[in-house]
Amino acid sequence: MIRKFVDRSNWIRVSKYKDKTIKLDDKSFNGYIYGIFIEKANKKFNVNYLDEEILILDDGYTWIQLVPLNNRYTLTIMFDENKNIVQWYIDITNMNGIDSDGRIFYDDLYLDIVITKKRDVILINEDKIKEALDNFVITSEQYKNAYKLARDIMDKIKEEGMTKIEVKSKKILEKFDF
Repeated sequence: MIRKFVDRSNWIRVSKYKDKTIKLDDKSFNGYIYGIFIEKANKKFNVNYLDEEILILDDGYTWIQLVPLNNRYTLTIMFDENKNIVQWYIDITNMNGIDSDGRIFYDDLYLDIVITKKRDVILINEDKIKEALDNFVITSEQYKNAYKLARDIMDKIKEEGMTKIEVKSKKILEKFDF
């Protein structure tokens, strides 16, 4: 398992940015929302899923990461310079929290869900979670729980529909004044 921190102060892909963290605790969400506005990217970052190449990082892009404290996933919404959503990326986690230094973290279980620009919902990194299981980095229970949660999230995405998810995502972006 890999412990990851939402603070991107050591991010080598970016040389100039603005960031902000918001703590929310209401009936719909208990956790942290971290936003980063990329003023200057050192190198554009493209990813490929199925037959689609997506630019997910460049000058003027904004990434918003939701880290719920009462669930086992994180959600990163990536916006281009025109505030159009280019991708949603969901990390399945073992745990989310705050360390003794006050840094927001999540323990990544390798399995991820991507919603692409074309709105395809894809389960990725199955090879990585299998390798972690085979090498005793995670337990069989963590492996099973990761897949169950991923299926539940994918079902929820289908049930909720992309229009509603897009509206919610843009409302989250409005919380940041980048």
